[in-house]
Amino acid sequence: MIASTGNYSTYGLYWNEALSTPQTVYPFILNLFHQSWTDYNTNKNGIYISTLLNTNNWDGFINSRYADYAIGGPTLEMWVESYNEKEYKPLYTSTNLTGYYVGDVDSPTTYVYNLSSDIGYSDTLYFPFQSNIMDDGTQCWGYWLASPSAYHAYSLMHVSCDGIVNSSGHNSGNYNSNVLGIRPLVCLNSGITATKDEEGIWRF
Repeated sequence: MIASTGNYSTYGLYWNEALSTPQTVYPFILNLFHQSWTDYNTNKNGIYISTLLNTNNWDGFINSRYADYAIGGPTLEMWVESYNEKEYKPLYTSTNLTGYYVGDVDSPTTYVYNLSSDIGYSDTLYFPFQSNIMDDGTQCWGYWLASPSAYHAYSLMHVSCDGIVNSSGHNSGNYNSNVLGIRPLVCLNSGITATKDEEGIWRF
């Protein structure tokens, strides 16, 4: 499905071959993670996204005492909804047959939006790093989002360390870009609560 690469980064994960068959994406997962785009059969980038949304691929991130499911990264819509709840500059999404647009106007038709001048860029929940150089000296430009892009058939949405939510840019956001990582998203059990300790770490 996904292979790691040591060419640029120990954090980079990418699809090491072209995929032709979609994996299972359960409707309740789309509802849970707020993805409205559902064509994972006929569209190339949808096939790649299906591997991020197939919960069977991410069981290793689940402790059944605390969590129900995990996916390989947040959907664009969930990312935008969470960002907007912080009352940063509002973002919007729209779609075409290929995937998602993102922008600061209702029904955007832009593939790229730059948030580097917005106060939200300092929020590490959305931008954990503001440099592409990691502590070990290798590169990681950002992380994949579990949503296809409207840009073209092999382009996926991602978040870059320079504050850009996009599908084009570094290696064009293609499935074989080897300078992007993942941020798996875990759905906690309904009875679980989390609190932040004195060091800012969330604990169950």
